[in-house]
Amino acid sequence: MDAVEFKKRYLQQHKLLYRIAWSLTQNVQDAEDLVQDTYLRLWQKRDILPPESGTDAYLNTVIKNLFYDRQRRMQIDTRADIDKVAHPVDYDNPENL
Repeated sequence: MDAVEFKKRYLQQHKLLYRIAWSLTQNVQDAEDLVQDTYLRLWQKRDILPPESGTDAYLNTVIKNLFYDRQRRMQIDTRADIDKVAHPVDYDNPENL
């Protein structure tokens, strides 16, 4: 798929993607980032996208999956930070130094 076909197929869906992203994030910057990530993902996979990839349902699925992936990554990062706090380094023990 070339850039012209990509624009014709997906850029007209921008308002739909933004509405979905806003409903998920409730934040302007996060919604814009999510839409941009969705377009990036579609562009990277443009040669292997199924014919139904231009439908509202498909785009809805893509953007929601990206949102859930982002949420999971943030949870994992948060857990790693909590583990560091939960197990502080004992500086009195020479092995930890």
